[in-house]
Amino acid sequence: MRVRLAPGVAPERAIATINEIAGNRAAATPPGVPLPSTQRMNYVRWATNAEAQLVSVLHRDDARAFFDSPRHRDICSMLPDDHVITLINAEVDGTAHALRETSAYLQGQLSRLRAGPGCPVIVDSNVLLQCQRLDNVAWRPQLKDEARLMVPLRVMEELDAKKYGDSKRLRGIARELLPWVDSLFPDGTPGPVPLRADATIELVIAERPRYRPADADEEVLDLTHEVVRFVGAAKLMTADTGMRIRARSEGLDVLYIPAEWRRSTGDD
Repeated sequence: MRVRLAPGVAPERAIATINEIAGNRAAATPPGVPLPSTQRMNYVRWATNAEAQLVSVLHRDDARAFFDSPRHRDICSMLPDDHVITLINAEVDGTAHALRETSAYLQGQLSRLRAGPGCPVIVDSNVLLQCQRLDNVAWRPQLKDEARLMVPLRVMEELDAKKYGDSKRLRGIARELLPWVDSLFPDGTPGPVPLRADATIELVIAERPRYRPADADEEVLDLTHEVVRFVGAAKLMTADTGMRIRARSEGLDVLYIPAEWRRSTGDD
């Protein structure tokens, strides 16, 4: 269950808040309350407070999704008879389960994104097409640190599409790069794996359901923001001027690409 953190919220805080809500079942269904109308009032109060807590740590749409089920709407609108108690118990159990899954997802992201050494660098597709192969450039002089290169799945999909594009040059580059990238991960795991003495590389495979906007740049920017929130810092590496401007306007750090890293166009 993919969720997005609210701006400026540390993942540890979000995990703690979600676990607190999931473990506070008694607030939704306190023992010794016989009247269905009182049970429903307690549930509505719990759901309202829980949603407010979640909105403080998660993206607003993701927080509200926990309370956007037909059963929740039925509880809030139906007559408070004995059936409502059964629905409340089922809904609270389902919400608590979803919250625990979300906490596990965030904890997994935290572990995965903090697992590798070096400075995280999210690589845009035009870097692979316009610059030298990633193992042929010296990273430490540019970053003053080891590079942790992170290639989004969306970038690999764009590279795949270039194999059948109109440009003969880009078709050739894509068909050269894809088998090379595939060879870096022979056991099928996404890494990180060693690339060279001053760099590792990994594929960033999104959890399902995947956030896949029509705008590929938006997906790459969204991933960069997520790495910043979980790791504390990241750089976006792009050869596209519009993408650089957009990233900087969103407060992201953009890696400057030296001229010597670019591929020869063959036009000289």
